Amino acid sequence: MKKSFGVLVFLGCAPLIFTSIAFAHIQIEPSTAVAGSFGKYSFRVLHGCDGSPTTKLTIQIPDGVISVKPQVHPGWEIALKSKKMGKPAMLHGKEITDTVSEVVFSGGNLPDEFMDEFAIDVKVPDTVGMKLSFPVIQECKKGSNRWVDLTDEAKSPAPVLTLGAAKAMSGHGHHH
Repeated sequence: MKKSFGVLVFLGCAPLIFTSIAFAHIQIEPSTAVAGSFGKYSFRVLHGCDGSPTTKLTIQIPDGVISVKPQVHPGWEIALKSKKMGKPAMLHGKEITDTVSEVVFSGGNLPDEFMDEFAIDVKVPDTVGMKLSFPVIQECKKGSNRWVDLTDEAKSPAPVLTLGAAKAMSGHGHHH
């Protein structure tokens, strides 16, 4: 009887175990936004690299995303890399020609057994239905993880933000 109880407990917990494994990649929260809105998005780091602590996180910003401002993260340095935009955009009544291409959080130490969130505030494009991929490179004391795959069912998927219409997405986004 004890043996069968143990098997039942395992079988009952198996979906939780495998769900945790399936969601072990870096996630963006929330994963939806109102097209054309400003919003704060957190990149959730759930583990290190094969047991090694995370020491650096590079978030690549997709084309069309502007006004990128990272949230201060105590114990970590933040660097921004910029690029020329293909087409200038208007922001708060001013034309802008440059935007952030990467946000780099470095110098910290996130042990494998803990999780953390690294946040940025951005303005997303106004294209309803657009899926924005944010490739992330996670560097650890030993090794790295490249969350950059853009295909469905990818082994190392990039976090994806899906843009929707304002009525369908009430409560998401804010205005500056």
